[in-house]
Amino acid sequence: MRTMSPEEASAYAAQAVAEAELAVVEAAEAVREAEAAEAEAQAATAQAAATIAARFKKMQARNARKMKPRSEESGTRVGQLEEPPSE
Repeated sequence: MRTMSPEEASAYAAQAVAEAELAVVEAAEAVREAEAAEAEAQAATAQAAATIAARFKKMQARNARKMKPRSEESGTRVGQLEEPPSE
């Protein structure tokens, strides 16, 4: 096994340091991308929750309208306009 000269060892160490620095930069970029993806996922989740809540409110309102008592005389729901009798 051959030993390295001080110049070779220095060059080897400098290359290793440069590769390590590049790896750190790449890791930092990966972290930024992951954070951006997480933010997008949170925004999509919030949008989905808002959509679900709006649909649920509409469903509740529709069900509340269906549950209104009917007028005994006309058979229409209370609060509905009766159609004029046809002649």
